[in-house]
Amino acid sequence: PFNDKGSNKENIKVIIRVRPRLGKELDSKSSLKIENKSITVTNCNKYFTFDDVIGEEKSQEEFFRSTAPEIAEAALNGYNGTIFVYGQTGAGKTHSLIGKNTNGKITEQSGILPRSIDYLFWMIKNNPEYKTHLFNIKCSFLEIYNENLYDLIGGVNSNSSDNSNHGRGLFIRDQ
Repeated sequence: PFNDKGSNKENIKVIIRVRPRLGKELDSKSSLKIENKSITVTNCNKYFTFDDVIGEEKSQEEFFRSTAPEIAEAALNGYNGTIFVYGQTGAGKTHSLIGKNTNGKITEQSGILPRSIDYLFWMIKNNPEYKTHLFNIKCSFLEIYNENLYDLIGGVNSNSSDNSNHGRGLFIRDQ
């Protein structure tokens, strides 16, 4: 979302990933019809348009290519990048973000986060423009669940005295 001068063309993109139907969903009379960047829920004829819609037939690699490279490239130019995933339990968030554990190797099953980190370091190593740069890379991996904030890397949660905000809600401390 950035042009060559680093100015922001747009702040947020909403990209929907549709997973295959499971269990009881297969018996449901409703279905989704995906066309370009739109989804129609057929039983109630509701129509939604997004920046992109990734159908269930798309691979983890295709999902990554349609979402994350712009964010990683902007980060190398000094901009903060965020990938925010939302959905109910069983919606496929963990599959999309992390994928299957592959012992640090990028495989067909790797999710968007390991692919993004791999891409970020590949860009630093292979782009001559970055040979003279020194990078300070920080990463946060947070979960909000039942109104509690969990740091999935550091293990601190919003109920910890170390992370309290004196009853004024959640906050993230810059480390």
